[in-house]
Amino acid sequence: MDKNIYLLGGVPTVGKTIVAQKLSENLGIQYVSTDTLRAWAIEMVGREEYFKELPNEVDLKVEAYLGNQTPEQIFNREVAKNDLMSRTILAFIKANWVWDKYIIEGTGIQPELVLKLKENHNMKPIFLVYDEKDLIKERIYDRGLWSEPEKYDDNYKEKEVEWVWLYNEYLKSESKSKNILTVVVDKLSVQEIVDKIV
Repeated sequence: MDKNIYLLGGVPTVGKTIVAQKLSENLGIQYVSTDTLRAWAIEMVGREEYFKELPNEVDLKVEAYLGNQTPEQIFNREVAKNDLMSRTILAFIKANWVWDKYIIEGTGIQPELVLKLKENHNMKPIFLVYDEKDLIKERIYDRGLWSEPEKYDDNYKEKEVEWVWLYNEYLKSESKSKNILTVVVDKLSVQEIVDKIV
């Protein structure tokens, strides 16, 4: 059966979850996050098995992840993790026989995944992106990314700002080259973002 699926991607802090919630309400359909799908997959096969291609991902500490790597290295690891996540998303779509129309949101949504899925399903892919790097900094310092902001050093937050910006620019470039809708969120309300999607 053909499925109608909204794929809502973007970098951390860009507002994917709250937009997915609002879109879900407006359309009267379910949504699921890639964080939930990853937790489901890890529960099924175990953390070490899930991350066997990325063995250093298991039980990382903030110092090891953010302290010992450049923003470019972190960005590359995040892309590798999301390539792995793409397989989990594909497995979920194949196994999900309950919903025929729904939303999947999360950083695990990649432009390459969109192209694979469009071959067999009706897809509406959207990437939420920033135009201003300062907004990423503001949100990371306010909300934290690795953890709550007060639980880790500001030097690590600076590195997070840098790798998230690299990822943001990568998504903008890849989406443009693949003719995938992007919505710049900087000056828009959640409802305005949803209006651009529907």
